[in-house]
Amino acid sequence: MMNNEVINLDITGMTCDPCATGIEKLLTANEGVKKANVNYPNGTCECTFDPSKTSRQEIITTVNSTNNYRVKSGKNKIPNLTS
Repeated sequence: MMNNEVINLDITGMTCDPCATGIEKLLTANEGVKKANVNYPNGTCECTFDPSKTSRQEIITTVNSTNNYRVKSGKNKIPNLTS
């Protein structure tokens, strides 16, 4: 049984769609991140991850480690239970 969690992030510093694509690629390079959906116009990211392989804090740190982007807030959603 897989127990994925979802976190919603508000991200500042994006100026274009390629910014969003770059953040998605950066996040999905982490094997624990199953899916990252970044929306440039809204400045948001919905990230699905396996908490046994990565953490909410590691995801936030990954975004904040870039020169341009910062997470201004992040909230966990109800875990997505998949059998």
